[in-house]
Order: sequence, then C-alpha cells, then structure tokens
Amino acid sequence: MRSLLAIVFIPIVSCSSMEALAADSGAGLYQTHCASCHGAQLQGAQAPSLLLDRDSPANDEELAPVIRDGRPGKGMPAWNDTLSAFDIASLVQFVQRRREENSAEHLRQADMEFVRSLPRGLIRSEVQAFSVELVAEPDKPTGIAVLPDGRLLIAQERGGLRVVESSGLQLGAIEGVPSCQPTDFFHRVLLGVALHPDYRQNGWVYLTCGNSETDRTGKVSTEVMLIRGRLRAHMWVDSQILVRIPTNSSVGAPIAFDGRGHVFLTTASAAGLGTGPESKIPGNEPLPVATLLATPPQDLTSPNGKVLRYNDDGSVPTDNPFIELPTSYGAIWSLGIRNAAGLAFDFERSQLWATDHGPRGGDKINRIFGGHNYGWPVISYGTRYDGVAFTKETEREGMDQPFVTWTPDIGVSALAVYRGRAFPRWNGNLLVGSLVKQELIRIAVADNRVVLQEVLIPHIGRIRALAIGPNGEIYVALELAQQGVVVRLIPKS
Repeated sequence: MRSLLAIVFIPIVSCSSMEALAADSGAGLYQTHCASCHGAQLQGAQAPSLLLDRDSPANDEELAPVIRDGRPGKGMPAWNDTLSAFDIASLVQFVQRRREENSAEHLRQADMEFVRSLPRGLIRSEVQAFSVELVAEPDKPTGIAVLPDGRLLIAQERGGLRVVESSGLQLGAIEGVPSCQPTDFFHRVLLGVALHPDYRQNGWVYLTCGNSETDRTGKVSTEVMLIRGRLRAHMWVDSQILVRIPTNSSVGAPIAFDGRGHVFLTTASAAGLGTGPESKIPGNEPLPVATLLATPPQDLTSPNGKVLRYNDDGSVPTDNPFIELPTSYGAIWSLGIRNAAGLAFDFERSQLWATDHGPRGGDKINRIFGGHNYGWPVISYGTRYDGVAFTKETEREGMDQPFVTWTPDIGVSALAVYRGRAFPRWNGNLLVGSLVKQELIRIAVADNRVVLQEVLIPHIGRIRALAIGPNGEIYVALELAQQGVVVRLIPKS
C-alpha cells in the first residue's frame, strides 16, 4: 500500500514549469555547443546573431530543423547525432525566451545601459594607468582610421563612412561613398578603412567592401572590393575600384600597408564558412590529409583563405612568391588562413601580423611572411563546432605554428601594433580585441617571443576595430546590439 501511495502522490509539474526546465537545460547546452560561434548572449560572434537577425530562423517550426539538420552551405553543422530530441527542444525554448528578452526596445535600452556602464575612473595595467573616454556612438563599426588632424573615419557595417571630430562631435556621413550591396550570409557592406602611409601627400583613403552581383543566368556571386578615393569638402571623390576578389562571404577584409608601396588584405576561407571540411565530415572521423589539402585555403588557384599583396594602385607585384606558377592567383602572399579578422604592419620591425579565428578553439596570431603556409585546415588546435576533430594534426612540416594561440577560443578580432608617445612603455606591443571574451588584450613581444599577455580591459564589449591616433592615443570600436561605440584610452600618471 505504501508503494501505491508513493505512486499516487508524485508531484505534478505544470506545463509552464516544464518549459522553464527545458529552457534552463537549453542554457547549458547553448553555452557548451553554440556560444563559441553565436556569442554568449546570442549576439553573434563568428556566426551571425540568433536574435532574429536577418537569416535567423523565425519560429520553433523553423529553428528546430536547423539545429537538427544544420545548414551545410552556411557552416551550421547538424546536431542530430549529438543532441537528443529533448535537447533540441530545450535549445529552441532557450533561444525563444532570449528573443523575447531582446526586442528592439529592449536592445535599445541595453545599448544605453552599456554606454552608462563603460569603465569610469582609473584603470591600472602592469606598467601604465589609463582611463576610458567615450568618443562617438555610430552605427555598428567595422573599421576605424585616424586622420592626421585627429578626426576619425569610421566604416559602418551597413555602409557609410562617418567623420567624428577628436572632441567627439559627429559630423555625419561622407557623401558619395561607394554603395556596395552584399547579399551573402553576413550582409556587411563596409569591411575596413585605412589611410595610405603617404596620406599627407596623396590623400588616398582605402576601403574594403562586400558586394554581390547576379549574372544573366540568375547566379549570385559575392566579391570583396578594394577601393580608394579622396575626401574633399565632406565628399568622396576620385573613387577607384582597384581590385575585385571573388569570395563567398563579406565576413571581413582588414587592410595594412608596408610603407614600400604595397597594400595587404585578407580573405576568409570557404573551409571556415560552411562549404569546407568541418561542416561536411561524415560521422566522427577526421578527413584524410589529401582532402584537407584540396580545400581553398591550400589551393593556390583560389584567392580565399589567403593574405594577398598588391601594389597600392591595385596591380600585382612581380615579386609575389607564387606569381611564376602558371595557374596561381598572383596576388597570394601567404596561405592557409581561416578568417583573419585583424591585420597590422609593424614598421620598426618590418613585420606583418594577423589574427585568425579558429573554429571551436585554435584562435591565433600569426607572423606573416611571403610564401608561408599557416596550415588551415590541415593543422589546427580547434575542432568542428560539434566538438569532433576534423584533422588529426596540430603541426606539419612546411606549415607555420601560431605565434600565440587560444583554446578555448576568445573570438580573436582586431589587431594593432602600438607605436606612440602616449603609452611609451607599450611601444612594440600588440593590442588584440576579442568578440567572445569581449576583452582588450596587450601582448608584449621581445626576441620574437611573448613575454607578457595581459587583459587591459575585461568585458568591455565586442571589439571590431583598433586604431592609434597621431599622439599615441588608442581608439577602440565596439559593436553593440543595435549600434556601435568608439572609446579612447587616455594615459594617466
């Protein structure tokens, strides 16, 4: 009888309680399996936001099949072999609850709260104290450049080049900036902005933008364009399209100059954006090395997954390392890149540096040399997004090891080499941004090795761009939920 009573008096759990239980379970599953790509707050990182942003599945009926079956053409793996039906339902509940919390008004309020929560007062690093000062609140920024007079040029994700006085006065958008129209997964119009090293003499401003075009058969192709022009009376003039690079995504294309008449930019690799091995591996086994070597980042006929070098007029230098190979893409400077979100040239060391997103783990910084192979996707310290290894190797003869690597990944993003008077004890250091950890990191380098790695500002936000001003002040461009913020680091004694 006692056993029967035990059965009769089982507590009844309401439907709403079950939904809450599922959502709570989904929160843990999300952080384990999804946050490294879509961001800890669903705001997007290496993959787009899940907060009803553009191509996000809109409801339960759309979201559950995407989690279960993936989107192989866009880098989303299928989770049906890893997650149970209850797990998938829990993830759907979690995402929908977070979406309700992220309405347009809620996001606007969140952005306002973020601005109010920016660090106040003195911040102490190991060798230099500083403060953080709000400079501007543009649309979502993708690049920043500082003019010799201290004004800022801010490239915005949805297009438009905004000018901001050093005082913070926003002067509005430059008129006549090329209007690109990318229709790929990321829809980013402007990807980067940089000044020619001889800007004072020639006035050239360089932009990268994503663009899509449809041919007569209806086929859509995406490209990254390198464009230059000049600023005159708040107008974009003398515009020239220097280079058109066929690619598969407007994910980012940072720009750097070496001061010797060359301009560098990076292209993301198909192997990291949905048409590559980590989204196509059947079962739980890595792909054969021969298959990995045949992917675009390792293919010298493809411009994707590369660092490219051009003359500053868009022509291809005759001394590029692979130009003599008859079928190679002549602009290739180095290969084996996944998604280099940051690029910077140190003029004093004559050294090019690049950050590179790993997949799940394996974020890194590379010292870039002509003709070198950085290994993706043949060697990696990361895994597929479902946690399964896609390669057996972390090193291989003829492929460079990273200068710095992070696992778990931090969502490594923008990069700058500090040279300036404002922070003299940071000269030659690397400044690195993070999208997932949302940190500003300082890396001290000596004798070609890391001697210190320090988080200057934790939880500052999703860092999209870094720039050094004429007096050595440091500008940091942050992406928020609906807009952007630019802050300035000011040295303090």
